[in-house]
Amino acid sequence: MTLAATPPAGAHASHVVATSCPRCAAPLDFAEASNAVRCSHCAVVLLVTGRRRVLSYTIAPRVTRSEARSVVGFTRPARGAPRLGEPRLLLVPYYRLVAEEVFWQRKRIAAPRRPPLEDLDHLGESLLGLPSAVPGRSDEREEIALVGRRIERSFLACDTSGLATWSLGVRPGVLRLELFRRDALDERATVLPPTVAADAALARALSPLPEVQLVHRDVLRATLSLIYFPLWVAETRPAPARRATVVDAVSGSLVARDADAAGLACRDAPAALDRVIGFRPLTCPNCGWDLPLRPDDVVFHCTSCERSWELVGEDLEPVASIAVAPPPAPARRAAPDRRVVHHLPVWEVTADGRRVARRIGPAGVPQRLYAPAFRWRALKALCDLGARLSRRAPDVAGERAGASALVGCSLDRADAVTLARLIALRIVTPHEVRASRRDDLPAVELLAPRLRLLWLPFAGDAYSVREPFTGWALPRRSVEELVRGE
Repeated sequence: MTLAATPPAGAHASHVVATSCPRCAAPLDFAEASNAVRCSHCAVVLLVTGRRRVLSYTIAPRVTRSEARSVVGFTRPARGAPRLGEPRLLLVPYYRLVAEEVFWQRKRIAAPRRPPLEDLDHLGESLLGLPSAVPGRSDEREEIALVGRRIERSFLACDTSGLATWSLGVRPGVLRLELFRRDALDERATVLPPTVAADAALARALSPLPEVQLVHRDVLRATLSLIYFPLWVAETRPAPARRATVVDAVSGSLVARDADAAGLACRDAPAALDRVIGFRPLTCPNCGWDLPLRPDDVVFHCTSCERSWELVGEDLEPVASIAVAPPPAPARRAAPDRRVVHHLPVWEVTADGRRVARRIGPAGVPQRLYAPAFRWRALKALCDLGARLSRRAPDVAGERAGASALVGCSLDRADAVTLARLIALRIVTPHEVRASRRDDLPAVELLAPRLRLLWLPFAGDAYSVREPFTGWALPRRSVEELVRGE
């Protein structure tokens, strides 16, 4: 089995897409979540289009037809077996979801009581053992905690009558994904069409885990795709019995010895589900200037005409944005301010927010909410930063800044509204809520949101990088990696 190449620098996804450069036809490998890529052969910078679409990929077979024939022949009895049919390739569709979820989880926390003085010896040790081990010696309270994590799920997109496993497992992470192209397939290959609609597949993939006691949940950066996995099918009995032996075309293992081949008739997937990514030059739609190459970016800022563009499907749409000027240095500082300033993206969401339920939290929803748009491992930290900025509501001013000072934006406008709603819940709800079983978080609705992208200045010292309006600090090493695109 051939392992995939290491993803390029700046890639946060472990899945690698293998294709060819549209300009020079050289091999082009890049991380699946990348929105921009550079060809290592001709150095052309390309925009990867098709974002938010259900794109189709395939995993190339590692086992040849002759090797599959040998595996099938080895499993057949020596005598009385009918003539073995020629193995043909079968492509089975899987849906795969990659997303980040943020949710409030209800947890029971035990707070042990101190034993009374009469239960202690002269050294202060309990004569009855640990308080938690004694019935009735501990208090249990229920709290709601904010949790953020990355999710990845895959499942079959059609019924194969047990011929394929339910999940792809880790295979998309260790094997190259290739673009699904009909002209590159074997003419005798059978493509099973997905029978589950994309909306139903997305709802199924986003179903929460049953063991988690959810109070509220939202999903960011959700990407749904189709992956066709290869199997070799060789008929061992002709019609009308139609029995077949199925071999894994990647590992060469036996999947089914005597399966029903009636449902594996030659079919074809609908053309609407054969969408693949496209490439176009990464240039500004207004002035034609080269946009900065950042694979994780969703919004690209042009340093020539000072305009910002969001990738939506195959197009770059304009976005209102400004770079915020750093506040003046304190008057008591005699030496000039030599701190390094990095501009990190934050969405300003202006909307009429209202609480649908009024159970927890007396505070109202601010009219302006701030959703951090840079990629960070801890989503809870972004919610905390957004809540601080939203409470403060800083008065910002515009400033022209170079490309080296702006960090890429990895959150689009739809996800920014979702994150702003989560931040509003963070504001109207205390940090840790002691609630009974019947209490839930208040539902927040943002009416007619208007968005603007701000690049806020984060000034760095020896150990941290701080936001000037609230003083929120981030580790300097992690911010430097973010600036370099690592």
